Amino acid sequence: LGETLKGVPRGVANSLISTGEGLFQLADAGLNAVGLEDAIDDEDEDYLLNLARQGREAINESALGVDQRYQDSFGTKFGEGLGSFFTFLGPGLIGKVAGLSGRGLKAAQLGGAGTLAVGAGAGDQSQRIAQARAQGMEISPETEDSAIALGAAIGTTELLPVERLLRSIPKPDSLPKEFSERVMRSLKSALGTGAVEAVQETVAGIAQDAVAQNLYDPNTPIGQSWWDDATVGGAVGATADLVVNYAAGRRKAAIDQASLAKERELREEEEAQEQASREARSMPVAEEEIDMINVEPATVPFTTAGADGVPVVDQRLAGGNPYKATAIEISGRMGSSFPMYE
Repeated sequence: LGETLKGVPRGVANSLISTGEGLFQLADAGLNAVGLEDAIDDEDEDYLLNLARQGREAINESALGVDQRYQDSFGTKFGEGLGSFFTFLGPGLIGKVAGLSGRGLKAAQLGGAGTLAVGAGAGDQSQRIAQARAQGMEISPETEDSAIALGAAIGTTELLPVERLLRSIPKPDSLPKEFSERVMRSLKSALGTGAVEAVQETVAGIAQDAVAQNLYDPNTPIGQSWWDDATVGGAVGATADLVVNYAAGRRKAAIDQASLAKERELREEEEAQEQASREARSMPVAEEEIDMINVEPATVPFTTAGADGVPVVDQRLAGGNPYKATAIEISGRMGSSFPMYE
């Protein structure tokens, strides 16, 4: 179990190193194809390849390094394969979690995972070529460039199980609620992704062997590692599917809890507002204090003829005298409770 757990981060690190090496080699091959052979000289190429080799050696010599006793065990290969798979899955999964869809999600998958897959495929051929040269084989730059390009094309097959897994992740509102339904759906999805990954790894391994045998190393056996590729690849694909879909279920549960908490908060606010309204209605209304000092006598409008005979609207004291006018004004303020003529 310890070697399996260590294999996951080791697989991620080695995958990223191989991807960087492969992308550099692919860029060099592309520049050579358009006549820019001197854009990247042999010294720069040797430096980067040596840096990648040192990086892999540093990982193997660190705490993440594999115990030689378990180097060829299934658990070790499974951990490394799982780490490598999650490297390709990362960009698309991040885009999915971030809520991307349509073209945005496709860009994350093809731009991120596609770049990693192409680089990894080219990196595989780069390491095979380095091993062949270490054995004394002569490989021309043209042959090397062709092998790197074919390896990159083979690397694109890594997207098949990744895309299937991303498409199989259910939306939170579409997850089944019954436990039995969730289990059957998870197992079915895991078996499907595992089968796709097993076939992809086997086919990719055979294809990489064929490139090496036909271009620079005729002694390369075809399909020698197919059993490991199929079994480890299938286990990796199924496990990754279970992990990702479990995370989707946990996310749904978190969303449900957040929704319930928000609904409870809104309900409490509504109840508090209703309680405040009931208390406000039950409180006695304070009578308005009437200003009994600054009272102007009430007036009423009347019409009279102006100097030029045009009717003019004017005001006169209500009740005929200022006392009654003042009383009328006060009664208007106090209402019918004012005893006007007592």
